Amino acid sequence: ENTKELWKPNEILYIATDERNNTFFDDFRKKHSGRLRFFDDYKVLANLDSIEQTYYGMIDTVVASRGSVFAGTWFSTFSGYIVRLRGYYGMSKYYNYYSYLPRKFKMHEWMDVGEGSAYAREYPTAWTSIDGDMIVEKDGELPRDDVGNDRTKDIPFSREAMDKLKERMLKLPQMLSKLKDVS
Repeated sequence: ENTKELWKPNEILYIATDERNNTFFDDFRKKHSGRLRFFDDYKVLANLDSIEQTYYGMIDTVVASRGSVFAGTWFSTFSGYIVRLRGYYGMSKYYNYYSYLPRKFKMHEWMDVGEGSAYAREYPTAWTSIDGDMIVEKDGELPRDDVGNDRTKDIPFSREAMDKLKERMLKLPQMLSKLKDVS
């Protein structure tokens, strides 16, 4: 219920979890029209029984980090690392959420390390301009245009609006290049 607007109808959702009883997700199955997938669904296909089980969590992390949208658990270091990997991959902060409603949009706001809980969330300074020598004070992502001047906190961000922002973000380097050529 807390993340229902994030998922497209009939979209396959990968659930990275250590919950062994998949019936735990039956309510989620009833509300989502797409199929749910878990690590165990791929064990035979990918011959995962042939590798050391201690690698399973790392594989789960990488798979979850490559999803179109990620909704994690507040206070989870597992979710935090997935968000960090998504940042390394260059994925927009607007595609990361927490399922805990009071913190659902926390990753949409820039926050310096030390402002708030140091372990309950990730900080974009971990992946923003990590190859440069400059001090990073903001992430450089365009603001959401679907909310006007309002803060993004507690305002649902539809997949359609996310995709429009992504298109704008992809055009930004070209627009900046044209501006440099003019000046």
